[in-house]
Amino acid sequence: MSIHVTQYRPAFFEGFENAEADISTASELLALPFIDDWIKGPLFERFCISHPYTEYPEYHNLIAECKDGTHWVVARLSGDPKEAFFKYFPKWVPKS
Repeated sequence: MSIHVTQYRPAFFEGFENAEADISTASELLALPFIDDWIKGPLFERFCISHPYTEYPEYHNLIAECKDGTHWVVARLSGDPKEAFFKYFPKWVPKS
C-alpha cells in the first residue's frame, strides 16, 4: 500500500513549497514534520479524514480539528487504498 501525501496550503500562500511524501502506514503519516507540527500545537485535538469531493474523487483530505472548534485541511491523500486510513482516523463530519 502506498499513499501519496501532499501538504495543503490555500492558494493565497505564496513562496512556499508544499511537502510531499509516500507513506504506507498511519505512523509514517504522523511522523511527517509538517503533521507533527500540528500535533504539538496547543489547540490540536485530533485528525480526521474527509470523504472525497465530487470534483476530486482521487483525494481524501486530512483535517486537523482544534479544541476551539476550528478545523483545517492539512494534507491531501492520494493513492490506493486511502480508505485503509479510516480505521486509524475518524471520518470528518462538519459540526452544525
